[in-house]
Amino acid sequence: MSNSQLQSDIDYIKSLAEAGGASPLRNGSNLLWAGIIYAVAAVGQYAIVKGWLPQTVWMSLSLWFGGSVIFGIIATLSGMARRKRIGSSAVKAAETAWDGVGLGLMAFLLTAYVVATHSSDPASITFLLAPGVLLLYGVGWWVSAKMSKQTWLKFVAFGCFIGSPLMGLLAGRPEQLLVYAVCLIVLAAVPGAILMRAEKA
Repeated sequence: MSNSQLQSDIDYIKSLAEAGGASPLRNGSNLLWAGIIYAVAAVGQYAIVKGWLPQTVWMSLSLWFGGSVIFGIIATLSGMARRKRIGSSAVKAAETAWDGVGLGLMAFLLTAYVVATHSSDPASITFLLAPGVLLLYGVGWWVSAKMSKQTWLKFVAFGCFIGSPLMGLLAGRPEQLLVYAVCLIVLAAVPGAILMRAEKA
């Protein structure tokens, strides 16, 4: 095999790897619906705090737990559809990262609940939830950006990393819920919609 032919083969393999890394991500629908559903829940929780909706535990549970059930159904159906399509290793790695984010969110919320039940000031723990969720979203976006070679996703990740501590400044104020809702739309739903469009293109 001549050097020119060897170099040609190397360039071909490199082009395949780069093309795989640039493949469109396939979890846009999950992020779109997560952003919408939990933004609605956050606005609803704000309405409860302000007294516009019944200020009961069951009302809050119906918002967040009900939203989680709806999202779980959507994510399951979306996951079943994704398994039927072939994706590059980079795309699969990004999807695995988001699976890890989902597991991390569940573990984080469970930990926050345990801490709150053993704390003398359980209300203060709840103010950490929204910033913590946004922080984990940032991790998911960062991995997605690196694996898919889509630089714009890094700006979404930075938005999450910057928005998380800024949201902490609103701890103890109902307005934190509204800012959280806006962040979910801007940093989850909108990028998710863009990824969905790219996937269908």
